[in-house]
Amino acid sequence: MDKAKILIVEDEAIIAMEIESQLQDLGYEVTSIVDTGEKAIKKAEEEKPDLILMDIRIKGEMDGIDAAAEIRNRFDIPVIFSTAYLDEERIERAKITMPFGYVLKPIQERDLKVTLEMASYVTKVDAERRKTEVELMKSENRLNRSEKIGKIGNYEYDLVTGEIIWSDQVFELYERDPEIGPPSDGEVGNYYSEEDHMRLRGYIQKIIEAGDSVENFECPVNLPSGRTLIFIGSMFPIKDIDGTVIKIYGVLQDISKRKQAEEVIRKNEEKFRLLYERAPLSYQSLDENGCFVAVNDAWLKTLGYSIEEVIGKSFGDFIHPEWSDYFKENFPRFKNLGEIIGVEFQMVKKDGSLILVSFDGRIGLNEDSGFRQMHCIFKDVTSQRQLEENLRESEEKHRTLFETMVLGVVYQDAGGNITDANPAAERILGLSLSQMQGRTALDPRWKAIHEDGSDFPGETHPGMVALKTCKEVNNIVMGVFHPQKEEHRWININAVPKFREGESTPYENYATFDDITDLIKGKK
Repeated sequence: MDKAKILIVEDEAIIAMEIESQLQDLGYEVTSIVDTGEKAIKKAEEEKPDLILMDIRIKGEMDGIDAAAEIRNRFDIPVIFSTAYLDEERIERAKITMPFGYVLKPIQERDLKVTLEMASYVTKVDAERRKTEVELMKSENRLNRSEKIGKIGNYEYDLVTGEIIWSDQVFELYERDPEIGPPSDGEVGNYYSEEDHMRLRGYIQKIIEAGDSVENFECPVNLPSGRTLIFIGSMFPIKDIDGTVIKIYGVLQDISKRKQAEEVIRKNEEKFRLLYERAPLSYQSLDENGCFVAVNDAWLKTLGYSIEEVIGKSFGDFIHPEWSDYFKENFPRFKNLGEIIGVEFQMVKKDGSLILVSFDGRIGLNEDSGFRQMHCIFKDVTSQRQLEENLRESEEKHRTLFETMVLGVVYQDAGGNITDANPAAERILGLSLSQMQGRTALDPRWKAIHEDGSDFPGETHPGMVALKTCKEVNNIVMGVFHPQKEEHRWININAVPKFREGESTPYENYATFDDITDLIKGKK
């Protein structure tokens, strides 16, 4: 040990100085010289020397052996004893402290040199051994933790002695007390079915005879608690120098949860496959170039093609030529947006007929979050759009009729408030639509009267009666005040309540009326 630091414990000053001189001549560094055990302990704690040269017989209440024992226990510093003689009692006491050597007084430099070199070598070897032991313990602890987390165990079967060694994790996996030890040949069968037990024995026989390993086999294990786990295992041969298999080393892992997860995934995949194949909506998947990757049965049925006629072809080949350029221009934008909703294309069926379809789609990403494919569903909206067009045309016709007819028409909601009126009603009543909207029959500005000139109460107006009785009211003559002409105009009213399907209470009422003022005046 180059320039090792040594603490001298010697109560004879002259001898201590001689020892110091010898140590310095040999190339060692003397940290301190003390003359009692108590001082030696203190200096050992302060200076942390590499070695201590300790006189066994030193003054004070603590001799060198006692001091060495405490130093060894507290600081693990190696000690070399120096003494003029040793009796049997001191020899036995000294052994307990595990000294690294002895030198006899008077100390000869040659003896001191050999003893120190041996002590330094042993100290170095011991330090390396301890370091190795610590690293090995750390490695074993890491292995044990990894095995526990991963539910992995290992075992060893000695074919010569028949001894079986299990790791702690194997005992835990098999729900077996380590104090009992691994199961005997007769007990092993309790963990497996007869078929699996025979299969495992066959693996062992194969290893013994052929010297080959058996890897990644799965096996159910029946545990004492009644649970059944699935293990995956491998067994490897260990051979002697002649190539004879003398041991089998094995590892196993509990993969029960993984198998359960795989089963859940399998069932889900089956559900999604059935949903994909039997879904009432047509499904298609396009790659980054807009070519078909997949379509379902509903897609094929809707358009009349076979799967072979579709996969790998461009989507643009199946749409009306007038829409083809639109698709080519907008497909990159669809990919960037990430989804499409309600995008319509006119597609060409195999028989040449056209259908209008509405697409909803979302892109699927790869592991790098880049575009992988676009998933779309579509529905045939041809009939729906035709119905909407027919409805629009019908509404347009009725709106034209409503606005051009000579009869006045007024709509009232369930509360009797006017919501709409046609131009004829505005002309006959002398009010604009905005002036009428929100008015009810109870509004006194109507100044409604009967033919005999008596008041016509609002709650008895035809529209209010129709809403209340849920029945039509026909041919009611009423006089209403015309604000522009400042006179009463006479109208013949028919009121009809309207119902939503399944409801018995009207949600609105419409009244039609014509101007019979001239007729009434003629009668008078």
